[in-house]
Amino acid sequence: MGKSTKQIKEKIPISGICEYLKNAGKTILLLILLPPMLNYGGLKKEREYFQSNAILFDIGFGQQLYMNCTGVGTPTVILDAPTGSSSDVWLRLQKELSSISTVCVYDRAGLGLSDVPRQLNASDPGEGAVLRALGPESTVVRMVSDLHRLVTFATPRQRPFLLVGAELGGAVVQTYSHLHPQDVAGLILINPLHSSLLHIPATNTGKQDGDESPWLNYWFNHLILSYRLLQISAMMGLNRLGFLAGQLNLPNISDDEDVIARQKHQVCDPFHVQAVIDEYRSIGISLNQVDEISNKWILPTNISVSVIRSSMVESGLEPEMTGILDKSVQNLVNSLPGSEFIDLRSSQSSIYSSKALGDEIKKTLEKIQQKI
Repeated sequence: MGKSTKQIKEKIPISGICEYLKNAGKTILLLILLPPMLNYGGLKKEREYFQSNAILFDIGFGQQLYMNCTGVGTPTVILDAPTGSSSDVWLRLQKELSSISTVCVYDRAGLGLSDVPRQLNASDPGEGAVLRALGPESTVVRMVSDLHRLVTFATPRQRPFLLVGAELGGAVVQTYSHLHPQDVAGLILINPLHSSLLHIPATNTGKQDGDESPWLNYWFNHLILSYRLLQISAMMGLNRLGFLAGQLNLPNISDDEDVIARQKHQVCDPFHVQAVIDEYRSIGISLNQVDEISNKWILPTNISVSVIRSSMVESGLEPEMTGILDKSVQNLVNSLPGSEFIDLRSSQSSIYSSKALGDEIKKTLEKIQQKI
């Protein structure tokens, strides 16, 4: 037995074991570092390709936003995407509506092809003044300022506008209409967010007036956490590997290969995922901003307003949250005198590409076209 052990030691010296472990460590380190390195290289090449086929407009402060307009005619329809989504969500609807008017889609700062929000220096007198006026990045007032500079100075668009926004995008176009009513002929809000979502009324059993809403718990303890994990996975290059292995799937918003590639790029880009997180994290500030502005600047009665409610937003949500959402939408309708409530909860397809939504927008378009 002792002789056998001696023979093994002679065949596999200690130095050989150390060399083996060293090479194994290098291999493991390479396997850990390779996916994020390949992902970074892929992101860089993909972004160069996507931006070479798109036009970005300088809105000031060294920041560029992506906008794409198709069709001819007025009013100019501007589509603002749901919370954390890029303009790709509107592509089918844009194609449908562009046969009767000019239709524009754009990416809010940090999403899609647009630059991240410019971080202003509070200690600089000039930038500090702008920061105090506009508020923090990824909030509604900053987004409205970006949109106004985009359609007024960077790439002027013919007035009047028919503004269509979903979720946080609805808060943006609503606030735009309050601050720049001379630009707007119509406003369509799809599954809009209202400040009453932030708190629940005392009439709910076991709840006290002013208690935190389940929606805040959902946004902060579910959605943001999920996106943070997705971001970490993107940083490690695992999302790209997931797509290559067929383990990650995307919502079917388009059959166009470039659009699908762009969507995959966004999921693999940790900076894009951060922009999504920032919008949800700032949602309370944003909705309070909408409240403050709508109370100070009343929407003129000549602006037609439609509020559309669909069921797609609440898939998998608790009944209590759905009820709170219903009440918040009704609160918004009540706060906008003369607004029309449209219930599309029976629609079985994705609301953002559904025929039902397209038909409702066309009705509003035709009414405005008759007036102008």
